Amino acid sequence: VFDAMPLLTSAEKVQIVELSEGETAEGLLAVDTTIAASLARHGVKPDVHSAAAGKSGVAQDILAQVQARQADLLVLGAYG
Repeated sequence: VFDAMPLLTSAEKVQIVELSEGETAEGLLAVDTTIAASLARHGVKPDVHSAAAGKSGVAQDILAQVQARQADLLVLGAYG
């Protein structure tokens, strides 16, 4: 994610979407909030979303989220 920081800081809108299988919304929100706080320290103010993974597979779920949110760019990853 941080390798994409130049793109994220110049974006009109940044959205964090976490897909999870079998976790509660509370658990997802805690993780997303941490990532959002890290990005905010760099001036990026993302919208945070969580969704349950479907039966179609992770790749299809990610593509469905990208399409539903009309994203122009997909950045995968977290910390590292």
